[in-house]
Amino acid sequence: MREIIKYDIESISETYRGCSKNMIILLCLENEMKISVKENVSLLNTNDFILINPKYHYELSSQNAIYAQFNISMKDFHSIFPHKHYQFECNSTHGENDNYEILRKYLTDLLLLQYEEHEYRIAEQNKLTYELLLFIVNNFVLMDFHLDNDSRCENITEYIDLHYEEELSLKEISEVFGMNSEYFSRYFKKEMGINYYQYLNKIRLEHAVEDLIYTDKNMLHVALDNGFPNVEAFYRQFSKEFHMLPKELRQEKKSQKINKEKNYREALSKTVSQLYQLQKNTIVSTDMIIDVLQQQTYYPFWLEVINLNEASILSVYAGKEQFSLLHETLQFRYVRIYLHWKNYHDNKLYSFYSEENEFDFLVQKKMRIWFVIDYRQIDDLGKMIDYLNKLLSHFANRYSISNIKSWRFELVYNTIFNEEKLEKYMKTSQAIQNILDKFEVDEKVLGPGIVLSDHQSMKCFETFANKMHLTPLGMTFQGEPYLINQTYDDITIQRNTDKYFLKNQLSYIYKHTNEMTKNKSRIFITNSSDTIMRFNMMNDSLYRGAEIIKIIIDCFGYVNALAHSVPLDIAYTDKLQGTVLFGGDGLLTKHGIPKPSYYAYHFMRHVGEYFVQKSEYGIVFTNGHYNYQIVCHNCKRLSYHYYLEEDNLKYEAYDNYFDDTEEVKLNFHLKNIKNGRYVVKTRSVNRNHGSVQDELNRMMPNDQMYIHENDIDYLQQVAVPQVRIRTYIVKDGQLDLDIVLEANEFAYMHIIYQY
Repeated sequence: MREIIKYDIESISETYRGCSKNMIILLCLENEMKISVKENVSLLNTNDFILINPKYHYELSSQNAIYAQFNISMKDFHSIFPHKHYQFECNSTHGENDNYEILRKYLTDLLLLQYEEHEYRIAEQNKLTYELLLFIVNNFVLMDFHLDNDSRCENITEYIDLHYEEELSLKEISEVFGMNSEYFSRYFKKEMGINYYQYLNKIRLEHAVEDLIYTDKNMLHVALDNGFPNVEAFYRQFSKEFHMLPKELRQEKKSQKINKEKNYREALSKTVSQLYQLQKNTIVSTDMIIDVLQQQTYYPFWLEVINLNEASILSVYAGKEQFSLLHETLQFRYVRIYLHWKNYHDNKLYSFYSEENEFDFLVQKKMRIWFVIDYRQIDDLGKMIDYLNKLLSHFANRYSISNIKSWRFELVYNTIFNEEKLEKYMKTSQAIQNILDKFEVDEKVLGPGIVLSDHQSMKCFETFANKMHLTPLGMTFQGEPYLINQTYDDITIQRNTDKYFLKNQLSYIYKHTNEMTKNKSRIFITNSSDTIMRFNMMNDSLYRGAEIIKIIIDCFGYVNALAHSVPLDIAYTDKLQGTVLFGGDGLLTKHGIPKPSYYAYHFMRHVGEYFVQKSEYGIVFTNGHYNYQIVCHNCKRLSYHYYLEEDNLKYEAYDNYFDDTEEVKLNFHLKNIKNGRYVVKTRSVNRNHGSVQDELNRMMPNDQMYIHENDIDYLQQVAVPQVRIRTYIVKDGQLDLDIVLEANEFAYMHIIYQY
């Protein structure tokens, strides 16, 4: 069977320049190597890797590096993925990403298989190969790549690369591209420097050489499999090109390959061992040993702010009612809304009536307001500043200045920053700040709302602020579900598929933004979403609740705010006449029924004021009086099925949207705990308890059916967490608890000392 991925172990002690028709992955095994691709330079250390797209020129340089080179045949790749052209961005030196660890494992496993001699090796190799290719396509594709269809010569050579095994006469290929043979021949010679048949034979010989080195095919098969009519024609062309017989080249190359592998086996074994140890260390144990004496204060950043976006929803009775419920039970500190001044006119008749109708409700609920000013919407800076001045004056008199002083103002500019844009942005920010200073508002203007993965804009912002001697005390970021990569001449966008996206991006900020870290700037994430679609079935699901718990654990210690997006499904007025659930990202359905996402915040609202410890699956708190709270989850990684079907998800295929649906058993060992009797109350949200989506599906699989008000009441009553109560006696200062969580289940364990 033909090998889709071929690999070689290479060393480099000077500069090497290359360009391959295939996709290449370079994995550094020992020492470091510098690689330049399209003038973008990366330094690969041991275990780092980079993917090079077909036909990209690259340059390698090193003093004494050893690396593995994986060649992925584009002909075979296109036979597996025939309907689309792909461009990839994959470079492990570009920050942390959960997907890099997984890809390392695939590459390592492929390397190890080369040294195993058992009857299933080929089958395992093919299985790994297809899994690896699926993983690359699913996780590293650029979203904005478009094939340049005007490049006729490139299309011709690509066609030859894919069809070289066929007869492919001059007449046949001319017809494919709508030319006559004579014109095609002249055009090809002019563009390529050699005639068509010379180029075709060159491509056939390149692939024949690969077969000679990497397979044990006899000469007849090598000839026929690569487009030569017979062995004689193959030998003639081969001898003309290489001045030796095919058998001689096979013997020479295989001998070189064996010697290289023998020489580099020690480095390869060392690297493989390191990679497996690295993978082992990234797996968090399900056992958590907790010293309850290790307590520290913390700030509940997950309850700092909630996005209402448009305050107009508060003019609707149901909107006020549902938002009141959220505030009473979850008690978010700030509500974030957009400030609109388009209808403002500079005269005494402007009454602020609509603003009063919205703000009064929030102030009465003792909520602080976080205003968002969109830089892109400012077409008249003077008008906006005048509006802001009069608004603060009006409401300072209406509510008292102490209320106004606690408000926050954020100037967002979701853009790819450069110095020119920053100068204009900072000028507007300063104009707003002058008004805030006049009213003695406590906090400086927040901003600029950079996409969290736009590292280049982040660095640009920091450099500019440092140049202007500015100290940003609070910066806002948007956790959009894509990765932005800026190069010297291009901007590329990738769909985010990293399970630990926020954690890894925040880690990058802390490592690479010196001024922000030094000045302890506060970091506010004002939006966090892993879906591109406006409405997504997962927003209603158990997974979303588990994901919120996981993200809070991941971001603990990194941020000052992590805002949920639109909190109420009722805000989507275009969906009010449809089904009970429609994929809105609200915490409550449009009928006011709590979703799993609501219970995630509800659990985190009831933890103690002291933080004790956290792991991948759980986080522990205490109130300081021998009561403890554990919030835990079994959030699963989304599979490639999810990303392929994201615009058309179906409930009946729910399990397919995850890499696995295995249960996890979590063991918690609380040490130095006070002896005595404890009651442990466990509240769990799973597919049988607390998930309105699953309850609705059990009640009526076809949710397009009419649902009566009594049925809504039923859903309200049954879609609640499961409660279990157990009693434990502690005699030796240690309490051992365990819980088994199904896929995407999450739970709140309240450990209460009985005086």
